[in-house]
Amino acid sequence: MSDKEIRAAILKFMPEANLEGMETKELQETLADLQAAAENEKKTAGLDKKEKEAKAKAKAEAEAQAKADDKAKADAAAKAEAEAKAKQKSKDDKRDAAVQAREKRKATEKALAAKAEKALPPFRVAPGKSITTKRGIKSDGEEVKAAWFANGDDTLTDLVSRGFVLEK
Repeated sequence: MSDKEIRAAILKFMPEANLEGMETKELQETLADLQAAAENEKKTAGLDKKEKEAKAKAKAEAEAQAKADDKAKADAAAKAEAEAKAKQKSKDDKRDAAVQAREKRKATEKALAAKAEKALPPFRVAPGKSITTKRGIKSDGEEVKAAWFANGDDTLTDLVSRGFVLEK
């Protein structure tokens, strides 16, 4: 390459360059440095583009992963909430069933108590006591009548006052 060609090539890279007074060897070195810099800039520009693409791809993947994570978290929260509601409903159902069973048992006990109350005789022997009547010995809860005693109503009234007989 001639000096003229070298100068023209350098001016392509650096139009403002002052090349006067430079020798051929210096011109060749400057041209080689400028060409290497241009080559390096092309490679770097390509890398920058690849890096930008890689960063954009990584960002898109991160956003997609974040959306998937958010959806998974939302699904997990919804599932946990549904399970909690089902568990609470189960507890409420069990509690309601227990309350209903208790109420039914109380109602049955009341009915039996009312039936027993109706079935109680007007006079009965007190618990832990026993009495001798014309009909034999009567003990806890058994019915007694005035006619079964020698003095009738007087004896029955006396036994009630002393706590041996309970009145309805």
